[in-house]
Amino acid sequence: MTVLDTALRKALAGAARFLPQLTQRAEAALVADHQPIAGTGNLYGNGGARFWLNVAVAPNHSPEPLDPPAFVDAANELAAVFFEDAPFHTDYSGNLEVRLVQGALTENSSWGDAHTLRIFPSGLVMLQWVLQATPLPDSQPGFELSLDEIVTVLRRAYGLAHTSQFAATHRRRRWVRHRFDWRMGISPSISDTQGHAYWRRLSSTAPLPERVPTRQNPHCPFDGYAAAAMRDRKVTDSVEDTFRPALQELFTSSGFSGKISQAVAAALAEPAAARPLKTPTREITAR
Repeated sequence: MTVLDTALRKALAGAARFLPQLTQRAEAALVADHQPIAGTGNLYGNGGARFWLNVAVAPNHSPEPLDPPAFVDAANELAAVFFEDAPFHTDYSGNLEVRLVQGALTENSSWGDAHTLRIFPSGLVMLQWVLQATPLPDSQPGFELSLDEIVTVLRRAYGLAHTSQFAATHRRRRWVRHRFDWRMGISPSISDTQGHAYWRRLSSTAPLPERVPTRQNPHCPFDGYAAAAMRDRKVTDSVEDTFRPALQELFTSSGFSGKISQAVAAALAEPAAARPLKTPTREITAR
């Protein structure tokens, strides 16, 4: 919560004894409540057969709702911007959520196998990205993920949040200081009938921390990495400023050490992070 929000809450609390209804309306109009981002739920994945990168962004306040038809239309326009020329289909569409999945709908399509964009009338947008994963060599247990891919998706989500199509999915309140609340999480493991398999390595064109974990399983909090630091980010914050806290906690909570801050700065500044993304085709099986 910003200093201004704290001061406003104190002032409104004093007025509430005399004008309760007016005070409630003033608080809704003036103070950020961070309710939209609370709708993310579990940020560490769905426990399925794919590693997920979950990125969420929302206005820092509850906006005025759009009429359902306008919301549904705006959600589809936002999806068209995100998926660009790639085909996508509607997995679910209603007045409380629109869920769109990359790829054409087939008889074998199942939720959880493809990149998914979830859009809510609260202004919350959740990107659930299927990460490419490579089994570790020499029958070592676990998988390797690409930090380059992770950063590229973060940049893509950042760009989406700054489009007019994102703004059109909700009607923000006039007097609230306009900021973004972000969340980010990565599935620690995948599972099947044989049990769990964790990601244990990261590949990157940028330098990684000096020491990497050998036995420690990666961890992701329920509400994502560095959730408190990812809240109330200025709209003008750069990609680097926005995602630095989350990547730092990604490293520290997963057992990396040694020049973590430098590794995060290098990853976010690495030109290779802007390379085009590919849809994963490798079949992942837990071992």
